[in-house]
Amino acid sequence: ISGRQAQVTFTSDAPLQNIVGKSNCVVGYAVAGPADAPASLAGGRWILPIASMATGIPLRDEHLAGDHWLDAARHPNIEFTLEKTEAVEQVKSGADFSTWTATLVGTMEMHGVKKPLRIEKAKISFLKASERTATIAPGDLVFIQCGYEVKLSDFGIRNDDVPGKVSDTIRLDQMLRLSTVQVEPGKDQLKVED
Repeated sequence: ISGRQAQVTFTSDAPLQNIVGKSNCVVGYAVAGPADAPASLAGGRWILPIASMATGIPLRDEHLAGDHWLDAARHPNIEFTLEKTEAVEQVKSGADFSTWTATLVGTMEMHGVKKPLRIEKAKISFLKASERTATIAPGDLVFIQCGYEVKLSDFGIRNDDVPGKVSDTIRLDQMLRLSTVQVEPGKDQLKVED
């Protein structure tokens, strides 16, 4: 469910500058596991269009998408493909919800480079459709919340501003909201090139 709240926040904490940006245009899906352990996700894929990343300064956003950084013209998206979940544990449950923790194991592709990625302690919540959840979206909902770090250099991104103005290590915090009912894209969403 994109187009509303920030789904991804990224932070660069460098000696000369602290940069925080966000995107609300992530699209993708997850395949739930069996009824007794739905957080044992059987697969998933999420796509973040680079053109949707906003730092609050348009010129900086332009540079971020430029060929000296993420090179959105040649590599328009950052993608994560979920291959499996590990260490799945239920932490809360009620009549119409359950919350789990899990390690998400998959591959991230950025700047044309694919790297394995493990995201520890992801929180996955399942909510059955209700009047309350309908204010967010129709259908049953799944929230996936996680935080992790990636290194720009691991993805072949090198620039003279690293590490002074931009940290090589970027912190990502995500809150993805998914629905069992396909949500029509909002007019403020970007087209994802696949």
